[in-house]
Amino acid sequence: MKPKLSEIFKTQLIQYLKDGGKLSTQSGEGINVLTLKSQLTDAKATFDLVDATWPSEFCPDARESFKKSHEGYELAIKLWESKLNDKDEPTEPDINGWSRYQSFAGGVLVVKTYSLDFSVEDYRGKKYLPFDENISVLLTLSGAYFEKGRASVLKGLE
Repeated sequence: MKPKLSEIFKTQLIQYLKDGGKLSTQSGEGINVLTLKSQLTDAKATFDLVDATWPSEFCPDARESFKKSHEGYELAIKLWESKLNDKDEPTEPDINGWSRYQSFAGGVLVVKTYSLDFSVEDYRGKKYLPFDENISVLLTLSGAYFEKGRASVLKGLE
């Protein structure tokens, strides 16, 4: 039996699908970090309204996919801002968020190893996450989580 959804919930959900869809589409086509942050803020604000009234029996997998999407976009922004602010790339064991990136997307991230003669002695031979490749990976993964959630919600609304 399908749960009864209020009109307010459905209206807010459709608005979230628009805001999140815009974010997903633009991040896949090329976006700058300021636009990404702005669009993520908009999408999350709309999602927070939906999430507050989300019926527990309605597409719980979609709800989780949307949350994972937001987390991925936040990590992409953090990585991008680290690059722009000349910070070091995330490096094992947990320099600049290495473990958080690994726990979110460890299996799909691009990992490289510093050479044994690298200028920073403490980094020699350690694994790190190169900025550009992993910003792209995180944007792609976040978009995929959003699209998975959207497909589930659209099926649930049928």
